[in-house]
Amino acid sequence: MGDVQFSAFLSPVKPTAGGWIWGAGAIAQFDTANNDRLGQGKTALGPTAVMLTMSGSWVYGGLINNLWSISGGDRPAVNQMMIQPFVNYN
Repeated sequence: MGDVQFSAFLSPVKPTAGGWIWGAGAIAQFDTANNDRLGQGKTALGPTAVMLTMSGSWVYGGLINNLWSISGGDRPAVNQMMIQPFVNYN
């Protein structure tokens, strides 16, 4: 098992005039890896944001976050960004 990452978002009740839904919040990483190769050995925090739109059965959007280590052992500090576009068909 690797490190656990938890994201929480606050978002407006209604989409924008263009139909976009967005959210912003925080991400937390917890050092839960049961093997050094599967985790970073650090607890980390940072900002996160998501933006998406729905068209029929399709969902299009993107997720972005950045983690900075706040505690942990003698392993290197964490400064990790993720940019993840997504397309989903329901």
